[in-house]
Amino acid sequence: MEPRQKSDISHLSRYETNASIMIPKDVFEKMYLTPQLPVKGQLRKTLGNPTPMALLGFLLSTTSFGCVAMGWRGAEIGNSLIGVYYFFGGTLQVLGAIFELIIGNTFPSVVFSTFEQYGLANSGDPASFYSSFGFFLCFLGVLCFMFLVCSLRTNIVFVFIFVFLEAGVLLLAASYWYLAQGLQEAALRLEKAGGACVFVFSVAGWYLLFSIMLQSVDFPISLPVGDLSTRFEGKSAREKRAAEIEV
Repeated sequence: MEPRQKSDISHLSRYETNASIMIPKDVFEKMYLTPQLPVKGQLRKTLGNPTPMALLGFLLSTTSFGCVAMGWRGAEIGNSLIGVYYFFGGTLQVLGAIFELIIGNTFPSVVFSTFEQYGLANSGDPASFYSSFGFFLCFLGVLCFMFLVCSLRTNIVFVFIFVFLEAGVLLLAASYWYLAQGLQEAALRLEKAGGACVFVFSVAGWYLLFSIMLQSVDFPISLPVGDLSTRFEGKSAREKRAAEIEV
């Protein structure tokens, strides 16, 4: 065998695949929006990251809804965003939630599947169902509060999103209840306030999406998101530390 061929083979034998790369906990949390917990299999190394796709679908629908709810340029809530709800708010989050579940990311899977179904459920005009739709939004607010508590193990930007998401959902619920009573002016004010909350958390969501995309291509600049995965120690880590102390 010629020396040149030996050199080529030696180079190939020293080549390391991406599967051997260890992702730091803070980077993992930023890219997947969940703490790095042990799961069976190697699907996270085999499949791509579905989080940006689902987040994109969520943001395109919510940002548009926020602008419409605030009445910018004379826009009014109606059927104009049905296509956005179905094909962005619905389809992209459906796919993202499924793949999040496949790779073992339970929390983002539940979050995206929740708002994917909201996007599909909100694709019609509930003009004659204001009271019932208000109850739906009210209990969605309960679920958002649970998401807010769970997000304390992720990052500050994600927590910020859920704070304003919670406020926006409850304001919109109150708006529908006022509409059911025929109080149009009060309902409109609450609707605009809810739309403002939706727009604020959407802006934070775009920042989060940009930070994930920069990380996905190994861009030299990284946007901080305020990692909280090490601030709030997990139960398993506490039990492990307690066991080490006892030994």
